[in-house]
Amino acid sequence: MSNSLKKTVLVVAPYFPPYGGGLERYAYEISHRLSREYQWNVVVVTSGERHGADAKEEVEGLTMYRLSYGLKVSNTPFSFKWTKKIRHILKTENPDIINIHTPVPGIGDLVAMFAKKTPIVVTYHTGSMHKGETLFDILVWIYEHGPMRWLLKRADQIICSSDFVRLIFLQKYAHKSVTITPAVDTNLFKPVSEKKTKYPSILFVAGLAKAEQHKGLQTLIEVVAKLQKNIPDLRLTVVGDGNMKSEYEERVQKLGLGKVVMFTGRLLGGKLAEQYQQAHIFALPTSNDSFSMAILEAMASGLPVVSTKVGSVPDLVSDNETGFLVEPCDGRALAQKLSELLANPALAHSFGNAGVIKVTKDFSWGIRAKVCHEFFLSMIDRHTSHKIKILETPIRFYPYIGGVENHVYYLSKELIKLGHEVTVICANEPIVEKESIVNGAKIKRLNYSFKVANTNIALGLPWVLWRTNFDIAHTHMPTPWTSDITVLVAKLKGKRSILTVHNDMDKPDLFGKIITWIYLHTFFQVTLYFVDKIIIVNPHWKTAFKKTRNIFERFSSKITTLPNGVDTEMFQPSTNKSKHPTILFVSILDEHHRFKGFNYLIHAIPKIKEKIPNVKLIVVGEGALVDEYREESKKMGVEDVIEFHGKKTQEELIQYYQRSNVFVLPSIEIEGFGIVLLEAMASGIPVVTTDVAGVAPEISQHKTGMVVAKANSKELADVIIAILENVDDQRRMGARGRKLIEERYGWGMIAKKISKIFNELLP
Repeated sequence: MSNSLKKTVLVVAPYFPPYGGGLERYAYEISHRLSREYQWNVVVVTSGERHGADAKEEVEGLTMYRLSYGLKVSNTPFSFKWTKKIRHILKTENPDIINIHTPVPGIGDLVAMFAKKTPIVVTYHTGSMHKGETLFDILVWIYEHGPMRWLLKRADQIICSSDFVRLIFLQKYAHKSVTITPAVDTNLFKPVSEKKTKYPSILFVAGLAKAEQHKGLQTLIEVVAKLQKNIPDLRLTVVGDGNMKSEYEERVQKLGLGKVVMFTGRLLGGKLAEQYQQAHIFALPTSNDSFSMAILEAMASGLPVVSTKVGSVPDLVSDNETGFLVEPCDGRALAQKLSELLANPALAHSFGNAGVIKVTKDFSWGIRAKVCHEFFLSMIDRHTSHKIKILETPIRFYPYIGGVENHVYYLSKELIKLGHEVTVICANEPIVEKESIVNGAKIKRLNYSFKVANTNIALGLPWVLWRTNFDIAHTHMPTPWTSDITVLVAKLKGKRSILTVHNDMDKPDLFGKIITWIYLHTFFQVTLYFVDKIIIVNPHWKTAFKKTRNIFERFSSKITTLPNGVDTEMFQPSTNKSKHPTILFVSILDEHHRFKGFNYLIHAIPKIKEKIPNVKLIVVGEGALVDEYREESKKMGVEDVIEFHGKKTQEELIQYYQRSNVFVLPSIEIEGFGIVLLEAMASGIPVVTTDVAGVAPEISQHKTGMVVAKANSKELADVIIAILENVDDQRRMGARGRKLIEERYGWGMIAKKISKIFNELLP
């Protein structure tokens, strides 16, 4: 470790500004802010002059090592003398963590080779390096199937520049990867309306090398040739350079566009920003793109964007909001969308403004630096802390979606980031492959023999648990059997165990109440006696639970409170709302979840519809009660308002939250915590719930929504109407909810707290 109080990060990049492109700009922006805003000691190792002298210098608070080189293959510098130099730098600087920017081979591979036990984070910026040139592509194939695989395997974590890179090109390493996209300098790239050209102008920014033909300049030139016939003063500006530039220029001359298309060559800094500010539309008809900095720069400069539905482009450009997206190589569609924007300056201006807002909110370098700062610190903590083998035993697991299942999914993901090993053993429902890796956790799914109420009984569970190697077992209630067996096996093996109680076990039917009472006063007491720690997600449970109150009081010395959390990176606010005022309800629609109070929400809809005729209630979830609820909707005369959308994936559910105006959870019995309420607040929308929800006191205190009495449809309708009719209130409540989640309920913070509990229990 570094001798000073500061943490030292060694940043490795093939080039570093003022040289290089997008990769190097990313490395510079993050490094500069880590040093200036978070007091990191940042040491940069990069290439220097070819056949020149090595240089060590202090630049803007960064320690720079620029190493000379003698060889250069394509754009890759290399020197056999680097080996000794890199070993010396590592010994001298003694970094706490190393951040290697790639895929350019050479310098990063050597640093990783000599880094010994120092944690390494690889930042991977693009897909394959194939250039379309046979000899070079052979060398790329050798590198990507040899040294690059070793580097990615050696890396403790991988930062990807886009989800496209993480989930497609580096899918094999997704379990130890995160996405931290590039950002844009909004102080440089910003709208300046007085600089706009008098003639309608389209801007294209990309490399013009043979390997970058996929950027679609040829298609754009052909489209401009057609548009220019009806728009004589149309202009296209091409910014970029490469070995195909002359071919593009020849094609322009053949089409008679010599006065229409201007090639500026490669531009940087202020000169590049000025081109964005002068243009009216940015076009990038690419057929393959992992992450386009040019699109971000264009949006930051207030330009509407016309691009394609490939790679990560749809993540940057919201179709029909900040621009238009067409299919790649579809010249007709490209021409149509460009014509529409050229003919409608008001629409172009609206798209441009929306783009500025999106970039300012979601793509600032300050936000990216903060994420990297926290990520690097967590990596160092993970590397220096004791690695624990954790066994998680929920009844079911992802892709099954439910409160407990989500809890284990996100908690396991964060515990892996902290350096622990996680094994999840659960029933195979829904039926998927029995063994797999999810977010780095090893998943074992067991066939279950039968089902009692909502509990899967896997008779082979004791044997599987006995054979599993773990340091501590973390199991979950309110479903019995799995938790009881887990605690018992842990005790017999001399291992520690923790029980998280998520909810009450009260049953609506008489037989269920009798069975529950017997269980709580027999087997459950044995489990509570043997378990080492009891976690409740709501501090009020010690006295609020109908059946467990006295039992909890007997074991109060074992009890601690730790709330549920939410993935703040996945659940994000959005301005892309539905066309209709939209209420969202999310739950399993079966007998066991009748306590969610959906029937009372149905009865509130007629009054809401009377005040807001175009309102919609979207119901996400499936179960045996769907037909009953549909019939009730018809009786109330609101079947045209209530839409049942069935079960959705986590990714789809996020979009439902983002498009809604208010989320409602009208529970009529004690709601363990209400993870869906956290997800809704993380998505920046106001929430309405009842006074039995676990998080209800904080909703009232922080004014992130409204809390009403349970089983009161009239009051429920009144507060929903009040929220839907006041857009400003929606925004304020949504913003306060997001702030509350970020401050108290991020899964990263929850994981650190439970990791501390694990460490305290272990010898």
